[in-house]
Amino acid sequence: FCGEVKKTSGNEAVIIGEVWENAAEKIAYGKRRSYLRGGQLDSVMNYPLRTAILDFVLQKNARVLGDTLKSLYSSYPKTVSDSLMNILGTHDTERALTVFGKGSSEVSWEDGSVLAKKRLSEKEMANAIKRMILASSIQYTVYGVPSLYYGDEAGVEGYHDPFCRLPYPWGRENEKLMAHYKKLGEIREENRELFASGEFEVLSAEVALVAYSRYNDSDEIVVIANAAKTKANYELDGEWKNLLSGRAYTGSVAPTSCVILKRI
Repeated sequence: FCGEVKKTSGNEAVIIGEVWENAAEKIAYGKRRSYLRGGQLDSVMNYPLRTAILDFVLQKNARVLGDTLKSLYSSYPKTVSDSLMNILGTHDTERALTVFGKGSSEVSWEDGSVLAKKRLSEKEMANAIKRMILASSIQYTVYGVPSLYYGDEAGVEGYHDPFCRLPYPWGRENEKLMAHYKKLGEIREENRELFASGEFEVLSAEVALVAYSRYNDSDEIVVIANAAKTKANYELDGEWKNLLSGRAYTGSVAPTSCVILKRI
């Protein structure tokens, strides 16, 4: 399959595999798989990252997120890391917004007739949007390519398949989420260090705060994500600008959610 795809496309097509685990270490049916050694997959759907981001946002577990980011980056070839399909939800999972609103990845296995109509309360939705903003800021700035499941940017909610496949809410999009995702898209478009030319390094992963760097020969971005409700201070070297808000920082920053800082 790989040979035919590459030959037909002039070696331009990319094959992304649906592997739910670390694809470099996966053992299935008693055999270690060789997805990433050439001749099979170019990259994979990043389910381990999804699990780690959900755990970080809901359980405030920075160490798990930091360890996952380091483990994947060290075990995958860089070309694989740079083209990972970074997801928060798919047609096989509960909607990220519903998970964040309910506060658990095991949201509900009630009867389908109940789940078809079940929606987040106003308070749950407000919490979900805050958590979604934090999670997507990480999704868009770590190595790999963000894969936006349609409707996540518009506020679509829903439980397990098939309830995660609700139609797009044309004319009823959540304006706060839409503005946030548009900003994330602009940041990626304007900062090449977030692409394959950029390197990645975890700077800190303690308690509920994760900090990591994306950099190349000329530019650097530091992302600081705080899953706690209280501020957490992080010391900075030099002058920085928050690409999400435009605010400048010198000396330190104390985010209550996430800041995407570019060195000035």
